[in-house]
Amino acid sequence: MGWRFRKSKMLFPGVRLNLSRRGFGIRLGPRNAGVSFGPTGTRVSGSIPGTGPSYVRKLGSNARSQPA
Repeated sequence: MGWRFRKSKMLFPGVRLNLSRRGFGIRLGPRNAGVSFGPTGTRVSGSIPGTGPSYVRKLGSNARSQPA
């Protein structure tokens, strides 16, 4: 298992800026649902708090595959 780097900063309620080794991204929405825009594409995600199951879907054709 390798080391990871991620720094996150809330800009406004519901808007979060994420910085990682691959680049930066923005997440819009509450903690349990939202849309993320980043260097590996756009994702929609959601979950039911306290239950465990979650859903993530990659959108669009702008998603790039990068080696880890």
